[in-house]
Amino acid sequence: MVLTDKLKNDQLHVVDELSIDSHKTKEVLRLLQELKLEGKILVVDSKENKNLYLGSRNLQAVKMVPAGGVNIYDLLNHENVLISKSALMELQEVLQR
Repeated sequence: MVLTDKLKNDQLHVVDELSIDSHKTKEVLRLLQELKLEGKILVVDSKENKNLYLGSRNLQAVKMVPAGGVNIYDLLNHENVLISKSALMELQEVLQR
């Protein structure tokens, strides 16, 4: 239900892949600005994305979790969800069990 609401309200953003060139925070900020995302953002990726994790950990409004680590509290607590296609497929498999 929460994901459906996020989708209806244009708060669920799916991208082909989440990759940045370096682990710098300004790279994550650039990515979020390109996608026009503001507010509290939950970033979900299926694999360990070290650059994205390191670059986002200094941003107070951004939380990164693996697809298997998504929980209802994080979904409700963040305005926007940014997720890669592979993470979405992985999350779909987990929810169908």
